[in-house]
Amino acid sequence: MKSIKWQTYLFTGALFVIVAVLVGFAVTSALKERRFVKEYKIRNELTFHLNLAARSQAIERGFGAAIIGAGASEGSSLHKAFEKAAGKGDEHVHKFIDIAEKLEIMENEQMLGEYLDRWRRGYEKLKKLRDEVLQNNIAKEEWIKAAVDNINNEFDLRDYTFVPGHSEESNETEIIYLRTILRTNVATLAEYAGLERDIIANAIAKGENFSPDTLSKLESYRSIVDHSIKKILFLKKHEFATDKIKKEIIHFEKEFLGIYQEVRKDIYGSNERQRESIKKATLQIQDIKKTFKDYLTGIRADFVSVTQLKSVAEFTKAMVAGGQAGIVKNISKVADEFSTLARIRRSFDQIRLLDISGQERVRVNYKHNNAEIVSEKRLQDKSDRYYFTGAISLKKGELYVSSIDLNKEDGKIEVPHKTVMRYALPIYAGGKIGSVVVVNLLTNKAFLQFYPDENDRKPYEYMLIDQNGFYIHHPDESKEWGMMAELKVSGGNIESDYQYDLARILSGKDEDVQFSHKNSIVYAPFFFNPTKKDKFWVI
Repeated sequence: MKSIKWQTYLFTGALFVIVAVLVGFAVTSALKERRFVKEYKIRNELTFHLNLAARSQAIERGFGAAIIGAGASEGSSLHKAFEKAAGKGDEHVHKFIDIAEKLEIMENEQMLGEYLDRWRRGYEKLKKLRDEVLQNNIAKEEWIKAAVDNINNEFDLRDYTFVPGHSEESNETEIIYLRTILRTNVATLAEYAGLERDIIANAIAKGENFSPDTLSKLESYRSIVDHSIKKILFLKKHEFATDKIKKEIIHFEKEFLGIYQEVRKDIYGSNERQRESIKKATLQIQDIKKTFKDYLTGIRADFVSVTQLKSVAEFTKAMVAGGQAGIVKNISKVADEFSTLARIRRSFDQIRLLDISGQERVRVNYKHNNAEIVSEKRLQDKSDRYYFTGAISLKKGELYVSSIDLNKEDGKIEVPHKTVMRYALPIYAGGKIGSVVVVNLLTNKAFLQFYPDENDRKPYEYMLIDQNGFYIHHPDESKEWGMMAELKVSGGNIESDYQYDLARILSGKDEDVQFSHKNSIVYAPFFFNPTKKDKFWVI
């Protein structure tokens, strides 16, 4: 009996110990699981806010680049959108910081602190540059780099929050880590690769090239996509990656990345070539503008010297005074001096002196290396010609300069065609207009051809249009001189070849070289009369 009773006590005591151990293990496991769930919840909240912060900052980056590119003024819609995106990003950053303080006391504290410090430095830099963006006091490249670096730092920090530690539950955290890194980076890759695809597909569908702003946006997306790809491929060699995960990543790399990266390479390569073409065309336009400017500045000075001849002044005084004898006396002197100047200034096709009714009083033609004084009976009435009506209405000292067109004689276009510009100046005497001096500047093919250098005899291929869109010079000569109604030129205006941005191209407002991505043309206005901004050509 005693033996049985003792055995009963012994069994009961052993059972109690076992139950106590099991309870203790269960409690410990529950506490660990509770701690693990709590930590995972914190990590998940961190990832959530970092993702939303990065998303808002990506939008902020785009608006910032647009502000810099457009030179938007304070209070504009771009400024408001920029500040709104920045505020939303900051909101999630502040929530992230509050939560991160709870996680820093857990495992991997030192490494997490290093990632946090690197991210904080980038974020503080981003905040400082915001004012520079709003004041247009920063280069677009510097802003985009700072914004992209900050987003990449956020993605690195996001990924590190799920790095497994070395606790007993390490196997569980390894699985969470791998799933989280794959999930977040594949999601990021899919989102931004999708944004790339939409922009590219839209441009291809419309047959358009990428604008500078679109290229800037694509480059931002590209940096995020490349960062995510790098993270995904890193897992292929990671110690925690299973053979199955490695196999899937290799398949992803082959089936998706291979084709995707090749297509991207072709597209971005094409746009790099476009950039080089735009740069080359820009340099050519700048060269053409400078050559025009230098040449026409000299012509202007030569023309002014014609108007300052003493004989012209004397003739004008006689015209105002109404003295016939003085008029007759000075006409021959004017003719002789015009003849001498024509032989010296061989680019002056005609030099004329008109009275205030528009009748030619003196005319000298220069052709075949000879200056011809036109007889009185061959002199013409030019009262209805635009260069006379334009000049006669000018104030003293103002100069009239016409665009280029084809010369007319007796109301008909001269054959063979002769391309000319007209310089005209009203001559005053006693406060009244007494005459108008007109010079026809010969602007033949040589005037309109430009070469890279003296050793390269292949001229630039370009178009020159007047402010109404008519072609003055074109690689296809059949399109030229559409402004001459008598010729009935087909396709002689830019609107027959290009459909977009015509109002802007023909506005004369963009003095710098511009690129119309919809038309795939580089252009810039040239003001052939510097004192008149309403008269210009477009190169």
